[in-house]
Amino acid sequence: MDEPRSVTLNTTLVIWATLVGAFIGVKAYAEAPLWVWIAGALWLGLAMIALLAQTSPRGRDYLKCELETANYTQVYLFVARRLNDWVWRRVGRMQRLPDGTVAPPPETTAIWPLLRAALTWRLLDRALLIAVAYPVIALILPWLLGGDAVLGAGVVVFPAAEFWPERALVLGQFAILTAGFVGQKLSSASPRQFWQSVAGWLPLIAVAFAFAFVFVVAGTFAFAVGFAGAFAGAFVVAVAVAFAFAGAVARAVVGTFAFAFAFVVPGAGAVAFAFAVAVAVAGAFAATFAFAFAFAAAFAAAGAFAFVVVVAFAVDGLWSRGRRGARMVLLGGAWALGLLAIVLFLDPSTLRADRKALFIFLAVLPLINGLFDALSYAITLALSRKGLATRWAPVWGLIDLALGAVLFLALGATIVAVIATLNAIGTAPLYDLAALFAGLRASPGDYWWLYLILFSTLAPTALHLMIAALAVQGWFVFQRPRRAVAGWIAAAPTSHPAAVGGFFGQTMIWWLPLVTLAVSGWVLWQFIGPAAGAAGLIYLDALEGLSRWIGAI
Repeated sequence: MDEPRSVTLNTTLVIWATLVGAFIGVKAYAEAPLWVWIAGALWLGLAMIALLAQTSPRGRDYLKCELETANYTQVYLFVARRLNDWVWRRVGRMQRLPDGTVAPPPETTAIWPLLRAALTWRLLDRALLIAVAYPVIALILPWLLGGDAVLGAGVVVFPAAEFWPERALVLGQFAILTAGFVGQKLSSASPRQFWQSVAGWLPLIAVAFAFAFVFVVAGTFAFAVGFAGAFAGAFVVAVAVAFAFAGAVARAVVGTFAFAFAFVVPGAGAVAFAFAVAVAVAGAFAATFAFAFAFAAAFAAAGAFAFVVVVAFAVDGLWSRGRRGARMVLLGGAWALGLLAIVLFLDPSTLRADRKALFIFLAVLPLINGLFDALSYAITLALSRKGLATRWAPVWGLIDLALGAVLFLALGATIVAVIATLNAIGTAPLYDLAALFAGLRASPGDYWWLYLILFSTLAPTALHLMIAALAVQGWFVFQRPRRAVAGWIAAAPTSHPAAVGGFFGQTMIWWLPLVTLAVSGWVLWQFIGPAAGAAGLIYLDALEGLSRWIGAI
């Protein structure tokens, strides 16, 4: 360690250690509100970062240059640029540079080209995958971990169950399926030709072993295919999530149908026939199979799974050939045909209300929600990138919030319109919207799962707004004190007072905006919080009014 670095490190390290000891001692013997301890711990954490950054010439140069810039938003840029670049490289359209490399478009690009570059097939793929997978996971995880009954959308999705055998079987399946997909990733990266050649087969082998695992433990085909009590839905959830996490839109979509059918098919030959017709129309099976499926729920389950496999592989084949438009046409057509067949050939009056609700919330809502989520993700990705070029990033965050609210309203209206259309063209109403609105008013807590599905559209907007708020750092940390701290940091290697001043100054420049932002947010919430419930009721009134206007209720 060179002598200049020792001056900086030793001086500031002793001060920091003393402050940590004092903080621990005060906390042990004094009482204070929780926010005081959080603010103190935050200061100490930021102080350690400042300490480490000032111990190297490169770190001091970086801090000095950042402090001397006119538009100082260091904390925001440190978080936002890394996050935006990371997401953009995975789902956005990249720009080819003169040296042959690719990079996200510059933040100085006009907003419309940024939006077009953000809204890609890969983004839509991920949005649909998340929209389908996370509601299912949100339902099954509490059941797997606790075993208590899980209530979603006003109905019992999973009844209470002991660990053995139902929950143990599902956990075993998840372990096998996870091992298959992890093995695929590891094999694809292996330098050995053999492992690369078998990488694509490992998920299929895992699915086969998952089936075999159930056959061996359960011992009966009926139990193995997943139509028995709580394990019924959980088994098909495992298959659906396995297909979803394979990374294709098709697997997410048809996996949702497979899960929905697990709750509907038992004891309802009409549903079996409806799905068989959808399969026949799609060209996946011959009409003779469709007739046979009408008489056996087990065969219908096999048909549903076969439909999953056929459509998934067909769509993945189109994706691998670069025919993304054809892939989306096939995907949308398969979903629409299956949905229309169920509505046109199913007699909903023969089904319990809870099964119809699960079908709507698992086979219809996630797909509509996924489309709106893709738009929301693209808007957030583009606006957050635009905010990197200016200290007015919070303004872009507010614009994102306004557009997200518009999308949220449009999402609710679209869901109401789709359900109303399905009720109108079917042999009988598929889902009672009036009962849904009444349940939301009488027992809003029972519909937490519905809120989880709907509010995913606003999730990226909320994250963007919270990160963009960090840019207010440049609004009140003025340039003159920043330049003074920059001078102390530059002189720190040869001056103890400068090292101490730079250490405290940089820490306070980071800490004060965060604390001010937290306090401002708390004060704002005291006024907005009570209004949030009123806004929710207005939103509910608007959707109910729309339903009455179009004659849905």
